[in-house]
Formats: sequence, structure tokens, C-alpha cells
Amino acid sequence: MPALEVKAGMPLRWPFGPGSASTIHARVQWLVVVCTVPVFLVAVVLLVLSYQRGRDALLESNLQAARNLVQAVDREIDATIRCCRR
Repeated sequence: MPALEVKAGMPLRWPFGPGSASTIHARVQWLVVVCTVPVFLVAVVLLVLSYQRGRDALLESNLQAARNLVQAVDREIDATIRCCRR
């Protein structure tokens, strides 16, 4: 008897085909796994993207604060130099 004999459109060795010893419990377990894995992968991708966006926003905010601080210090130095020249 060949290993892939077809009965009712499915091979006999198909895990959930006719004549298989699978139970409803096994089918539900496979269904849960098949539905859960893609959701988990999408959640991981979204978490990584969210982290990267947050990190980029924080870096940009810190860079802008540093630029503002440098401008304030430059204004103070320029004002001090103008006062000393008088």
C-alpha cells in the first residue's frame, strides 16, 4: 500500500484527514497555535517599531534641547562681551 494513497481527496497520512486518529482536542490545539503565532509575531514587530519611534523622538528632543542651550549660552557670552567692550 503506497504511503500517499488518496482517500476522499486527502492523503491517508494527512494529520486531520479521514481515517486519522486525531481528536477534536488536537484540532483545537493546532487551531490555537496557528492563530496565535501570527498574532504574536505582529505584536513583536509593532513593539519593536514603537520602541524605535520612541527612541528616535527622545533623541530628537534631546538634540533640540542641546541646541537651545547652546544658543542661550552664546547669547549670554555675546552680551557679556558687548558689556566688557563699553
